[in-house]
Amino acid sequence: MSAIATKKITDSFPRAKIKSVVQNVLPKGANFRLYVVDSKIGKMKIVRVVTPAWKTLQPADRIFRIIQAANANLSPAEQNNILRFSVLTPDEYKDIVGNGSFS
Repeated sequence: MSAIATKKITDSFPRAKIKSVVQNVLPKGANFRLYVVDSKIGKMKIVRVVTPAWKTLQPADRIFRIIQAANANLSPAEQNNILRFSVLTPDEYKDIVGNGSFS
């Protein structure tokens, strides 16, 4: 009998890299929170950015800006782990999640 040791491959999600991308694309000094939620499709994630910045922009415009920055800074393998981005104001996030707070 022989035993073969194998290394378990873990897919690490590039949370810090995404946080850096968002920080660079938002106006300087704008605060934000990054929420990463598991989707029910494979091991893909939903990335939610909650910020009071860009509250005058339409949601599609906010998302477009984040996607452009992500496409430029994330590798194709890292992009494949993301199902979608959403960029919400704190009030929009409360409507979706419930009694969440943003400080």
